[in-house]
Amino acid sequence: MEKVFLFAVVILGIIALSAVMGLVIAFPVMWLWNWLAPDLFHGPVIDYWQAYGIYLLCTILFKSSNSSSSSK
Repeated sequence: MEKVFLFAVVILGIIALSAVMGLVIAFPVMWLWNWLAPDLFHGPVIDYWQAYGIYLLCTILFKSSNSSSSSK
């Protein structure tokens, strides 16, 4: 029973850490977008949640796969 509890705590910790890291990364995306896009492209100013969405979209689109398919 103790191993199951420890496993659950570790999994919840990993999920929480991933969520916090994603939220922390969204701030630089927002700041860079709001600094560059309006001046360069006459784009809109975005808020925090839109920056988080851009971060998630880029993660999905440009995620590298770590599968090694080397044949010898």
